[in-house]
Amino acid sequence: MHCPNCGAPFAAGMSHCRNCGVAPAQYAPAQYGPAHYGPAHYGPAHYGPAQYGGPALPRWRDVSTLHVPLIVLLVADAGMALLLHVKWFAPLMFLMQFMATAVLMLIWLFRARHNAVGGKHQFSPLWSVAGWFVPLACAYIPMRVVLDTGRASTSPDRRTSVTVLVVLWWGSLLLSLFTGAREIRAERAESVAFIGLPGSTWASAVCLAVAALALASVVRRITVDQQRAFRPR
Repeated sequence: MHCPNCGAPFAAGMSHCRNCGVAPAQYAPAQYGPAHYGPAHYGPAHYGPAQYGGPALPRWRDVSTLHVPLIVLLVADAGMALLLHVKWFAPLMFLMQFMATAVLMLIWLFRARHNAVGGKHQFSPLWSVAGWFVPLACAYIPMRVVLDTGRASTSPDRRTSVTVLVVLWWGSLLLSLFTGAREIRAERAESVAFIGLPGSTWASAVCLAVAALALASVVRRITVDQQRAFRPR
């Protein structure tokens, strides 16, 4: 017989579990036997670092179905960013790839954030999508959502490496805007404005490529950690 609460072996005649102190008399053995509480039922999903609370994911929360095409698109974006000043068709191709990447990224991030219920989060899963479209705040919210999701999905000893990847991604993305700043003068006016055009200079294109590759690493890392947490033993 096994303890209905923790699954530890429970010898006959014992009134309470030596491991957790629960009395088995309050549970029905037929319903809460070892087959229900054995390690094959819970696995690392129940005791994983993010404490997701269940061994199975509904399909709409599964990040594994999206991470491969998303990583492929991000790597393609990095390559195309380096060709922006070399090939005439590169800007159009990059724009098309970027739109496809953005759609997949929003879906993947919403699922990943929804799965990462453990840890501390500054923003709810809704902000994983809405945060990209809020003026000014979009310079912080997406990065914070990805960072909190990554830290909640991995073990404490690996959180530093996740933080480094996220900072590299977001810092390179912002740097691509600053290095791609162009001076815009209004016609028949003396006003001057500067607008960030990612990839408009070689420095900006390189930063954009680095950001895409760093984000691909972040996506792979979070997906692998969440797959490991939900995979049965």
